Amino acid sequence: MFEQVLLVCDEQGLLGHELFAIDGCKMRSNAAKEWSGTFKELEQKRQKLKRLISYHLTEHQKKDSWESEEELDRAIRQVKTILTLDKAAGKIDAFLKNNEPRLGKGNAATK
Repeated sequence: MFEQVLLVCDEQGLLGHELFAIDGCKMRSNAAKEWSGTFKELEQKRQKLKRLISYHLTEHQKKDSWESEEELDRAIRQVKTILTLDKAAGKIDAFLKNNEPRLGKGNAATK
């Protein structure tokens, strides 16, 4: 009977689900609604959680492949940067090989 009274009180929103007292004795409530129910309801919740886990794993694996593509793009950019810098260094090398320093009037302080 007491259980039925509690169920009716709960349906009416009379229980706060945080603290429950009987005859002045306070007891904490730790039964969350999301983790309680019949075996059938819990099985449905478990299947839903498994589907969510599968979904998130799939999304994570997709992201991993994107990161691999990003790493490849980054490596390509690095190679292009190296080639560009090497080309610029080659131009400077060619200039230094084919030209002589100019003798002119410079600042005496820098000599």
